[in-house]
Amino acid sequence: MQEVNVKVAVRVRPLLGKEKLNGEQVCIRMGGSPNQVIVGTDKAFTFDHVLFNTSQQDVYTLCVEPLVHSIFDGYNATVFAYGQTVYPLLIIF
Repeated sequence: MQEVNVKVAVRVRPLLGKEKLNGEQVCIRMGGSPNQVIVGTDKAFTFDHVLFNTSQQDVYTLCVEPLVHSIFDGYNATVFAYGQTVYPLLIIF
């Protein structure tokens, strides 16, 4: 596997109860490959990781924990989380 400096993961959260009651629908779906999402009807995007219906713990295990281990090996690491959250989450290194 080729080493890269930046990896991007996207997590698509499930609809909230209120959103379901309002008849809202998820506008993102899996693409033709495991790391691809399709937005709307035709806009495809590929990421290093695409996570649907994944717990915060699983996101941490897949995306953050390896970085924590690399810090102890002398590497620098940054986790940049962007987007709305239902419950606040604070990770301090």
